[in-house]
Amino acid sequence: MDKDASDTPKKDKPPTPIVKQDLKDRSPGDQLATLIIRAGAQLRKHIKWSNDSYHMVYGANSGDPKGYYLYGVLNEVEKACFSMMQAADWVKESEESYNSKEFNEEEQRINDNLLQSKIDELSVWERKMTELIVALVGFRNSNEENYYRHFLAVHELQNLTYSQNDLSEYYGMQSENYAYQQRELHDVIDRIAAELDVAKTWYVEKTRGGVLKRKLQNFNKRFEYAFEMMEEQLRATLRTQYLSFGSQSSHIHVGTVSHDRNLDLKDVSAHVGRIGMLTMHVVVLVKELLGAEGDGGAIKTCTRIINENDYPVNLHRRRTNPDVTIGDFVVAGGDLAQVVNVNTSEKYGFKSFRVCFLEREPLPGITEDEFVGEHIRKIFRGEDLIKQTAEMTKKLNPDAKPSDEEINQLMREGIVLEWNNGLKEYALNQPGGKEKLEAFRYEMNKQVAPIKDFIENTKKQND
Repeated sequence: MDKDASDTPKKDKPPTPIVKQDLKDRSPGDQLATLIIRAGAQLRKHIKWSNDSYHMVYGANSGDPKGYYLYGVLNEVEKACFSMMQAADWVKESEESYNSKEFNEEEQRINDNLLQSKIDELSVWERKMTELIVALVGFRNSNEENYYRHFLAVHELQNLTYSQNDLSEYYGMQSENYAYQQRELHDVIDRIAAELDVAKTWYVEKTRGGVLKRKLQNFNKRFEYAFEMMEEQLRATLRTQYLSFGSQSSHIHVGTVSHDRNLDLKDVSAHVGRIGMLTMHVVVLVKELLGAEGDGGAIKTCTRIINENDYPVNLHRRRTNPDVTIGDFVVAGGDLAQVVNVNTSEKYGFKSFRVCFLEREPLPGITEDEFVGEHIRKIFRGEDLIKQTAEMTKKLNPDAKPSDEEINQLMREGIVLEWNNGLKEYALNQPGGKEKLEAFRYEMNKQVAPIKDFIENTKKQND
């Protein structure tokens, strides 16, 4: 007797791959990660490596070291995206019961450390993506097989050297196996190096005579080399070596200073978003090196998002080239100051500002200091105040001919007076600052008005 269909064992349905799931109810971080994974999948079609062949072949000896390296880059991107998804899902699930306003001191500490642990984990991927961006930009000028082969061989030699040194230090031994591989790599590296343009080997150290060493260049130098070549979008994303790679490292390594406090879920989401932007730049750079410019779909969407997103560029311009000139009054590091000089870096055109503190010395003996644009905020344009002060002085004393120095001193005294009567709180976005400043200005106008009337009446009588 035949079995009823309902009695037939059913095979479990395989889970839907994450990149094919419906995006409808997914978080923005999930959706962005999925887009980037799809873009990576498209780019793999331009690379002849498979998952099996990639793990079975030594890249420096392969016939396609460029494809081998870029396949590994896309693996790192995929892993970063999975980390993004996990963090985004965790944030979304936590939002339902999260209320930081109800935390006592102990709960706030636990909250900060929990969120900081997530940020530290995400910083690993931010740092990895930053390293990849630097390398991929470096390969723009050396996008040939021999440079990739040399790059991979030098990396492998470094790993072998570290392993050999470790055995010597801790076991007092030397591996003949490692030594043999090192000698082979020396031959490979030297043979390839003879065919390379020294100026394009940005990833290795060189002697003073311009001979290539078998040693990787330190990351600071590699970053500087790549940063000079980057377009504004990439510079805006990375900012500077310390503000990208350096700050990411501070989350990874043990430090002696305290981390941020009073963290919120949005702080974790910000890092998820940053990984998204970094990984998106990586896949677009891979597309560029592969010459896959005609691809549509996800990779086209990633390229469009990067090229059409003006926010990071505009923010970068405000940070590096703000509308601040000599004579302007600013808040610098929380203190009232006036700009006395503007510096512009030769390499990048980034501006910094030397200011004179007006109300107090932030540290004993420090009357002037220099700040980057994002650490100052203009509150008055000096040029406008000069005109106002000159007009006011003329009204109070028609025969007065104050010098520029005297006008500037009058401006400083007036602004310091306002700073101590509401301007400070207003400029620092503290409660009640605006009302306090308006009340002070109202009282000052009441006191000045009779003097203005007297001057005008006297002038009419003399006329």
